[in-house]
Amino acid sequence: MRNLEEKEGIPRAKLERLRVIMDKAIPDCLVTGYDSLVDGLTLPDTKDRHVLAAAIRCGANVIVTTNLKHFPESALRKFDIVAQHPDDFIVDQIGLKPRTVAIAIVRHKKSLSKSRLTWKQYLHALCRPEIQLKTTHNRISQAGFKMLIADVLRMADWKPS
Repeated sequence: MRNLEEKEGIPRAKLERLRVIMDKAIPDCLVTGYDSLVDGLTLPDTKDRHVLAAAIRCGANVIVTTNLKHFPESALRKFDIVAQHPDDFIVDQIGLKPRTVAIAIVRHKKSLSKSRLTWKQYLHALCRPEIQLKTTHNRISQAGFKMLIADVLRMADWKPS
C-alpha cells in the first residue's frame, strides 16, 4: 500500500477500501504473527523484510513480485523460497492447472466493471509495460487456450458457487 500511495499517487483512503474488499474476498490470504521475524531478516531493501517474514510464517514456496532484485536467491534459499515474476508464475500455473487459470482470467475480466474491455483489448492490455505479462499474453492467446476460455464461458464455470 505504501508503494501504491507513494509511487502511483493512489489516495490512502482508496487503498484502505480496496484492502477491505480484498480481505473479504479472500479471507485465508491474510498472514499474521510474522512481526517477530522481520528484524532477523536481511534483504537489499529493509522495507521488504515483512514480505519475506510473512512468506516464511505461512510456509510459502514463492514470492510473486516484479521487484526480483529486492528478493535475491541468496537471501531466500535458506527458507526454501524463490522469487518469481508474475508472468513466469502465471505461465507455470497454466502448465499445472490450465482450466483453473482460465476460470481466474474470465473472473478477472468480468470483474472489470468500469472498463468493459473486449477480449482483444483485455489480452492486449496484458502486454502494457506497467502490467508486464507478455509471456502470459502469448500463452493465453494461443488457439487451444482460447478454446478453453470459450468452454469456461459456455459452461459458466467462472461463476462463483
